[in-house]
Amino acid sequence: MCDLATGLSIAGAAFNFMRQSQVAEAQSAAIAQEQNAKNAAVQAQYDENRQNLTEQASQAAIDEKIATAQLRAVAGESGLSGGSQERVVNQAAVTYGRDIATIEANRVRMAAQAERGIVANNVSASSKQASVARPSIIGTGLQIAGAYNDYQTRQEAKRVPTAKA
Repeated sequence: MCDLATGLSIAGAAFNFMRQSQVAEAQSAAIAQEQNAKNAAVQAQYDENRQNLTEQASQAAIDEKIATAQLRAVAGESGLSGGSQERVVNQAAVTYGRDIATIEANRVRMAAQAERGIVANNVSASSKQASVARPSIIGTGLQIAGAYNDYQTRQEAKRVPTAKA
């Protein structure tokens, strides 16, 4: 059996280990929650941008149809037809094709940017997780062993008779 001071030392070491474990778990949970929130924000921004690009592509298709119809109507009203009129209509189609290519390139860039944003969030969270101070079971064990060793040393000192002069 050990004395009160040793018991308190051992209990204190165990309590500190438990408390430090709880703090570390709370920090880890907060980091994970922050990571999830940041990733969700990146995903929401990507989804919004993707929707905007889809709307732009739809609008470009509508604009191309309107432009082609207007060109054909003007050509019909003026009585023009043939190669010149078809070249102008084809130019409208080429412009539409460029618009769609630009919109698609933007979509691909935004997807890559969103992916890089999520990767950056994950790397940041991993770095933060690594910096969370976690208690050491070995350190706690050494504290307990040290307290018990002190107790044993005190007990030995009590048993050894002192020399009288």
